[in-house]
Amino acid sequence: WMAENMATDQATDGTPVTCDANTDPEDGDTDFVEKYGCLYTWEDAMKVCPSGWHLPTLDELFLTYMGEDDYSTIAENLRATTWANGADKYGFSALPAGDYYNGNYCGFGEFAIFWSSTEGEGEGYNNRAFYLTIDSGVDTELAVKTGHFSVRCIKN
Repeated sequence: WMAENMATDQATDGTPVTCDANTDPEDGDTDFVEKYGCLYTWEDAMKVCPSGWHLPTLDELFLTYMGEDDYSTIAENLRATTWANGADKYGFSALPAGDYYNGNYCGFGEFAIFWSSTEGEGEGYNNRAFYLTIDSGVDTELAVKTGHFSVRCIKN
Protein backbone atom coordinates (compact mmCIF):
# COMPACT_ATOMS: atom_id res chain seq x y z
CA TRP A 1 0.00 0.00 0.00
CA MET A 2 1.06 3.57 -0.57
CA ALA A 3 1.51 5.29 2.78
CA GLU A 4 -0.18 8.50 1.62
CA ASN A 5 -3.21 9.54 -0.42
CA MET A 6 -2.65 10.41 -4.06
CA ALA A 7 -1.99 14.12 -4.59
CA THR A 8 -1.58 14.70 -8.30
CA ASP A 9 -3.42 16.70 -10.92
CA GLN A 10 -2.25 14.47 -13.78
CA ALA A 11 -3.25 11.01 -14.93
CA THR A 12 -0.50 8.49 -15.58
CA ASP A 13 -0.66 9.38 -19.30
CA GLY A 14 -0.01 13.05 -18.49
CA THR A 15 -3.55 14.28 -19.13
CA PRO A 16 -5.03 16.53 -16.45
CA VAL A 17 -7.39 15.26 -13.76
CA THR A 18 -9.30 17.32 -11.24
CA CYS A 19 -7.68 17.49 -7.84
CA ASP A 20 -10.37 18.78 -5.51
CA ALA A 21 -9.06 19.95 -2.18
CA ASN A 22 -10.68 21.45 0.88
CA THR A 23 -8.65 24.64 1.06
CA ASP A 24 -11.18 26.70 2.99
CA PRO A 25 -9.16 28.47 5.72
CA GLU A 26 -12.16 28.15 8.06
CA ASP A 27 -11.41 24.44 8.24
CA GLY A 28 -8.00 25.34 9.65
CA ASP A 29 -5.81 23.54 7.12
CA THR A 30 -4.71 25.51 4.06
CA ASP A 31 -2.13 22.83 3.14
CA PHE A 32 -4.84 20.27 2.46
CA VAL A 33 -3.33 18.60 -0.62
CA GLU A 34 0.10 18.22 0.95
CA LYS A 35 -1.34 16.61 4.08
CA TYR A 36 -4.56 14.89 2.91
CA GLY A 37 -4.09 14.41 -0.84
CA CYS A 38 -6.66 15.13 -3.53
CA LEU A 39 -10.31 14.15 -3.69
CA TYR A 40 -11.10 12.50 -7.04
CA THR A 41 -14.12 11.37 -9.00
CA TRP A 42 -14.09 7.62 -9.67
CA GLU A 43 -13.16 8.19 -13.31
CA ASP A 44 -10.11 10.24 -12.33
CA ALA A 45 -9.28 7.83 -9.49
CA MET A 46 -8.96 5.06 -12.09
CA LYS A 47 -6.26 7.09 -13.89
CA VAL A 48 -3.93 8.39 -11.16
CA CYS A 49 -2.09 5.35 -9.79
CA PRO A 50 1.45 5.27 -11.18
CA SER A 51 2.87 2.44 -13.27
CA GLY A 52 3.17 -0.74 -11.20
CA TRP A 53 0.30 0.31 -8.93
CA HIS A 54 -3.49 0.17 -9.21
CA LEU A 55 -6.69 1.33 -7.56
CA PRO A 56 -7.62 -1.54 -5.22
CA THR A 57 -10.65 -3.73 -5.74
CA LEU A 58 -13.24 -3.79 -2.98
CA ASP A 59 -11.80 -7.09 -1.75
CA GLU A 60 -8.27 -5.66 -1.62
CA LEU A 61 -9.41 -2.50 0.11
CA PHE A 62 -11.57 -4.09 2.77
CA LEU A 63 -10.66 -7.74 3.19
CA THR A 64 -6.97 -7.01 3.70
CA TYR A 65 -7.83 -5.89 7.21
CA MET A 66 -10.61 -8.33 8.11
CA GLY A 67 -8.49 -10.25 10.63
CA GLU A 68 -10.08 -8.17 13.38
CA ASP A 69 -13.57 -9.01 14.67
CA ASP A 70 -14.55 -5.52 15.77
CA TYR A 71 -15.07 -2.86 13.08
CA SER A 72 -14.16 -0.07 15.50
CA THR A 73 -10.82 -1.81 16.14
CA ILE A 74 -10.21 -2.15 12.39
CA ALA A 75 -10.92 1.58 11.95
CA GLU A 76 -8.62 2.49 14.84
CA ASN A 77 -5.84 0.36 13.35
CA LEU A 78 -6.21 2.04 9.93
CA ARG A 79 -6.29 5.63 11.27
CA ALA A 80 -3.13 7.69 11.56
CA THR A 81 -1.94 8.12 15.14
CA THR A 82 -2.75 11.83 14.84
CA TRP A 83 -6.47 11.12 14.27
CA ALA A 84 -8.98 10.13 16.99
CA ASN A 85 -7.19 7.38 18.90
CA GLY A 86 -5.60 6.11 15.72
CA ALA A 87 -3.23 3.18 16.23
CA ASP A 88 -1.98 2.91 12.61
CA LYS A 89 -1.24 -0.78 13.20
CA TYR A 90 -1.04 -1.50 9.46
CA GLY A 91 0.87 1.62 8.35
CA PHE A 92 -2.16 2.79 6.36
CA SER A 93 -2.17 6.16 8.18
CA ALA A 94 -5.68 7.17 7.12
CA LEU A 95 -6.49 10.85 7.68
CA PRO A 96 -9.99 12.36 7.78
CA ALA A 97 -10.06 14.21 4.44
CA GLY A 98 -13.85 13.87 4.14
CA ASP A 99 -15.41 14.10 0.68
CA TYR A 100 -16.62 16.55 -1.94
CA TYR A 101 -20.03 16.12 -3.54
CA ASN A 102 -22.44 18.46 -5.31
CA GLY A 103 -20.21 21.46 -4.66
CA ASN A 104 -19.85 20.87 -0.92
CA TYR A 105 -17.01 19.59 1.22
CA CYS A 106 -18.22 17.31 3.98
CA GLY A 107 -16.69 15.38 6.85
CA PHE A 108 -13.27 17.04 6.97
CA GLY A 109 -11.77 15.96 10.29
CA GLU A 110 -14.49 13.33 10.76
CA PHE A 111 -14.03 10.53 8.21
CA ALA A 112 -11.94 9.19 5.36
CA ILE A 113 -13.40 7.66 2.19
CA PHE A 114 -11.37 5.66 -0.33
CA TRP A 115 -12.47 4.62 -3.81
CA SER A 116 -12.21 1.03 -4.97
CA SER A 117 -12.07 -0.05 -8.61
CA THR A 118 -15.10 -2.31 -8.11
CA GLU A 119 -18.16 -1.04 -9.93
CA GLY A 120 -21.78 -1.64 -9.00
CA GLU A 121 -23.60 -4.30 -10.99
CA GLY A 122 -27.12 -4.51 -12.29
CA GLU A 123 -29.74 -2.09 -13.45
CA GLY A 124 -29.42 1.30 -11.77
CA TYR A 125 -25.95 0.62 -10.37
CA ASN A 126 -23.74 1.05 -13.45
CA ASN A 127 -22.98 4.67 -12.48
CA ARG A 128 -21.80 3.62 -9.02
CA ALA A 129 -18.66 2.15 -7.48
CA PHE A 130 -17.76 0.82 -4.05
CA TYR A 131 -15.80 2.73 -1.47
CA LEU A 132 -14.47 2.21 2.04
CA THR A 133 -15.37 4.64 4.83
CA ILE A 134 -13.23 4.93 7.95
CA ASP A 135 -14.59 6.84 10.94
CA SER A 136 -15.52 5.28 14.29
CA GLY A 137 -15.83 2.02 12.35
CA VAL A 138 -15.37 0.78 8.80
CA ASP A 139 -17.98 0.22 6.14
CA THR A 140 -18.26 -0.33 2.41
CA GLU A 141 -21.00 1.19 0.31
CA LEU A 142 -21.83 2.22 -3.23
CA ALA A 143 -21.63 5.85 -4.34
CA VAL A 144 -22.23 7.66 -7.58
CA LYS A 145 -18.98 7.96 -9.49
CA THR A 146 -19.20 11.77 -9.51
CA GLY A 147 -18.47 11.92 -5.77
CA HIS A 148 -14.92 12.99 -4.88
CA PHE A 149 -13.03 10.71 -2.48
CA SER A 150 -9.45 9.92 -1.50
CA VAL A 151 -7.31 7.41 -3.39
CA ARG A 152 -4.76 4.91 -2.10
CA CYS A 153 -2.95 2.74 -4.59
CA ILE A 154 -1.75 -0.81 -4.07
CA LYS A 155 1.27 -2.41 -5.72
CA ASN A 156 0.56 -4.79 -8.63
